[in-house]
Amino acid sequence: MSDFLKKTKRQIEIAALTTAYPCKFSPQDMEDMFDCNSVTIQRDLSTLRKRGVDIHSVPNEGLKITSPLRDDTIKELGYLLPATNKLWHN
Repeated sequence: MSDFLKKTKRQIEIAALTTAYPCKFSPQDMEDMFDCNSVTIQRDLSTLRKRGVDIHSVPNEGLKITSPLRDDTIKELGYLLPATNKLWHN
């Protein structure tokens, strides 16, 4: 899988986990989960914010999305999923 697809898949999974489990995971948990460093996770969070996902790390709480995801943001992330899933499972 290309680096772009790995990064996109990781970002979608971070957003999904944070939506499903607000404040359960810290950026450090994500580093361990995705076997990457803190700079990578911070870049992923920044990219998600640029895409319209209001995701933040709250001290002593963890990651949370502070505003509801807009329909256009969900659609944009959804358009990326088929490409990542198809290549991920090959």
